[in-house]
Amino acid sequence: MRGEIKLFSILIVTGFIISCTGRHAQKTEQIISEQRNTKLPDSLLRKWKAGIDFSASGNTPVNWNLEADFDKEINFSAGDGSLLRLIPVFTQTQENEQTVYRVTSGDSSLDIILSQSTCFQKDGMAGALAVLIKLGNRQYAGCGRFLFNNQLNDIWVLSSINGVPINRSEFKGKEPSLYFQLESGRVEGFDGCSSFNGKVTVQGNRINFLNLMGFSGPCKNPSIRTILFTHLNNKMVDYRLSQNNLLLYLEDDSKLEFIRKKF
Repeated sequence: MRGEIKLFSILIVTGFIISCTGRHAQKTEQIISEQRNTKLPDSLLRKWKAGIDFSASGNTPVNWNLEADFDKEINFSAGDGSLLRLIPVFTQTQENEQTVYRVTSGDSSLDIILSQSTCFQKDGMAGALAVLIKLGNRQYAGCGRFLFNNQLNDIWVLSSINGVPINRSEFKGKEPSLYFQLESGRVEGFDGCSSFNGKVTVQGNRINFLNLMGFSGPCKNPSIRTILFTHLNNKMVDYRLSQNNLLLYLEDDSKLEFIRKKF
């Protein structure tokens, strides 16, 4: 009888391990698939590696091209002879569901107006934005996209705050985390007490978190919840991704460090 019980217990444990392994393999494949689907074409990948945050082009009313490194300079050229290189001092506003970048440099100014209207580019990749460029009394229409590292598409576990490691034992194996799903523009997370979710867009080396919801319920350690809700929700934060480490630089000059989740 004891032998039968022992055998039954072994079968249950084995089945549990196989089930967990299967779920982990499924999650890994899902993440790899999402990374594959958000991989930039080689031409844009080269621009991203050169520091370009946003690339756009079009042929209305003439062929034109724009490359923006929001930390260094913005270059615009068009077939009508328009040529502009600006050191970016810009404002970003939302106007009628459009994002407007107004760039000024000396006496020169340039408006970059982005909308979520369907826009098709030659690379065939989904997610292109409709772009309208205003330069003086001239207007140029086309498509563009923000460039980013698709390896951000993963599950990231919080490891430290301002260089101080979190006490993982407090969370009993379920540490605060972020799960980016860039193909659908979503982010899911866990604040140490409850789950949350919202929208996310990656704009070069910046991440825009929008409408995060779910920070609720009792919480024994609300400090991390407060940090995430206060400094991520409806905020644009700088990020740096290096292999298996992700750093988020918050508006109060603090930083959160995450490590890529292992399965």
